[in-house]
Amino acid sequence: MNYSILLPTLIGRMDLHWPPCVPYKYSSDVRLGSHVQRGSSSEKNSTVVSSSKRDTVPPSPVYANTPLRNDHFRLLCLVPADGDNYPICGTIERHGYDNCPDYETVSYTWGGEEGDFNPVHPLYVGPHWDVLLQTRNCWSMLQYLRPQRGIRLIWVDAICIDQKNMLERESQVAKMVLIYTNCLNVIE
Repeated sequence: MNYSILLPTLIGRMDLHWPPCVPYKYSSDVRLGSHVQRGSSSEKNSTVVSSSKRDTVPPSPVYANTPLRNDHFRLLCLVPADGDNYPICGTIERHGYDNCPDYETVSYTWGGEEGDFNPVHPLYVGPHWDVLLQTRNCWSMLQYLRPQRGIRLIWVDAICIDQKNMLERESQVAKMVLIYTNCLNVIE
């Protein structure tokens, strides 16, 4: 199959994202299907994106489809696994405080007993399985909570609040009493 013909039609449809922590090397002379040889003038003109551009983190693909209004919050919809080794996956849904389905909340510590706050375990979100990294403690809790059949709606602060969006974080943290008060069950 000739991929050089097919590739231009796939650009932008793969929903791939460059991690903000990895420097991106950009060259204005690089085109689809063209090759830049080592030592060429095109390679010498390449520049690394400045730190000021890299510091402006683009919106997460996980939260892009569920922007929050002031009277809304998100719930994680966990789906069943086909075995213990099946990845943890689900969707994130947006709901109004006054009209939402029954849901559960969790009470846990992000770092666990060891105080490990490093987000290293993947939660796959949405139809394209966008990755949302979680701490080991949060990931273990999700593995324990995912249903055998059906779905389970839960509110987890580390997942249901876009942690990189400071305005959203402040707004949602202020409403946590409401979120916990209106839930069906608090899992500890």
